[in-house]
Amino acid sequence: MTKLLLPLAIAVGTALFLLGLRKVFLSHLKHWTHRRYANLDDLSVAVIRGPSIYWCLACSIYVGIELSELGPKYSKPLHEAITVIVILSVAIALANLAVLIFSRLVSSSSDQPHASGLMVGLIRGSIIILGGLVILSVLGVSIAPLLTALGVGGLAVALALKDTLENLFAGIYLITDRTIRVGDYIKLESGQEGRVEDIGWRTTRIRLGELSTVITPNSKLSQGLVTNYCLPDRRIFTNTVISVDDSADPQAVEETLLAVVHQSTEDVVGVLSLPEPNVRFGPGTRPGIFDFVLSFSVRDYNDQTFTKHELRKRIYKQFKEKNIPLPKPVLGGSATKPS
Repeated sequence: MTKLLLPLAIAVGTALFLLGLRKVFLSHLKHWTHRRYANLDDLSVAVIRGPSIYWCLACSIYVGIELSELGPKYSKPLHEAITVIVILSVAIALANLAVLIFSRLVSSSSDQPHASGLMVGLIRGSIIILGGLVILSVLGVSIAPLLTALGVGGLAVALALKDTLENLFAGIYLITDRTIRVGDYIKLESGQEGRVEDIGWRTTRIRLGELSTVITPNSKLSQGLVTNYCLPDRRIFTNTVISVDDSADPQAVEETLLAVVHQSTEDVVGVLSLPEPNVRFGPGTRPGIFDFVLSFSVRDYNDQTFTKHELRKRIYKQFKEKNIPLPKPVLGGSATKPS
């Protein structure tokens, strides 16, 4: 027993030393990559942060074995444990790298803010499972009988988890078909609308506002009638009704509205210059009032509220400066301003 205490103490000391060295190394690595490659500082550290703990553990076990007088009966299982730890850590590092690269490709090549949880899970799980198969092969465990047993047992599991698998494959269908993507603003058949936060293994989360989220099964979403306001692209053409007094010059009103929109494309976030804005004149639904429908394009469905608010303020200000009369107050009511 006393012969084991010294190697054990050395192994523990080695582990503590390596963990401290790891912390310093990761800190310097992040600082160095941030200076040289600003877009890789989080990537390099995130890939090896978790696996490096396993590497420290494997090294400390190896040092303890080399300094001990353990016979093959005990040293062989420990060497196999080191092999398992190294292979598992490499698989985790590769999974982290694959997920980060995939997430960056998704965010840079499309309008999605981030990759869906389902795809991230599939990528990570596939690499970890592959690493597990390599571990079994290294340990001398035959994989063929295991795969046969899994195939037979998989049928029973599939029957027991029918609903779960249905939602899983529905989620894969939604992602691959790209009819609904993370970040899209959609309207459900029930009338609820919001932005897709994530497509998971079983459910899809749709953010309705700041304080509420709808969680719907993937199968229901794939089978239901859904309006996607972000297809074929995220730009939408929206409109707002502007009312003026019927004594106003329609040509002056139209020119003012278009001028305000064109100016707003330069300094109002969300307002786009293309497709071109337009104004349609109507006689109005109330006596003494002309209605103008101002149509313009915005960057995203969620930009409508802010852009309409900002445009109305600017239109009201321009009407004041150009003496374009607003609708007169109605007896018993209130004055009508640009809507």
